[in-house]
Amino acid sequence: MILAELADKVFGKGPDRVVINDEGEALPWSRAHQIHNILPDVIFVRKDGWCLGAPISLEKTAFKMWADEWVYYARRPDVKLLPISEHPFYENRKSA
Repeated sequence: MILAELADKVFGKGPDRVVINDEGEALPWSRAHQIHNILPDVIFVRKDGWCLGAPISLEKTAFKMWADEWVYYARRPDVKLLPISEHPFYENRKSA
């Protein structure tokens, strides 16, 4: 998947799942919003194109789930995918 296609997916459809608690449980974004009133503030994109969103309060939990597989991330309200190497947790991903 090329970057433009990933951006369309992330900002058009939304993430595949959204983390809803600090244990890493995640739901489709529509259910996370409907049931828990949670919307993603940050979205991580894996190498395979799968996306995980999280509110700021659960950003670290989401990041740790696939720390070595994330390739891009975005922070709302921005609509730009950034390289994961620019994320604040990236340098310490082994201990995050």
